[in-house]
Amino acid sequence: MNNIFYRFHSTKINLVAYTMNLLNLSHMIAEKRYHDITILSTTILSFIIGLIVGAYLTSMIYFFAILIVVPVLINLYITNHKINIQR
Repeated sequence: MNNIFYRFHSTKINLVAYTMNLLNLSHMIAEKRYHDITILSTTILSFIIGLIVGAYLTSMIYFFAILIVVPVLINLYITNHKINIQR
C-alpha cells in the first residue's frame, strides 16, 4: 500500500524544497544580493528548462532522451565555470 503513495509523497517533499528555493530567491531580491540572485536564478531556470525539455523528449523519443541531459549538464558546467572566474 505504501508504494501507491510513494510518488505523491516524494513529489510533495520536492515541492517543499522548490518553494523554499523561491522564498530564498525573493529574500535575496529584497536584500539586493545581486550576485547570489544570479546564481540561484540560473540554477532554477536551467533546472526548469531541462525538466520541461527532458520530459517532452522522454515522452516522444525514448532512446534520445540522454541527448537532452548532456547539453543541460554542459550548460550548468559552463555557467558555474563563468561564475567561478568572476570571483
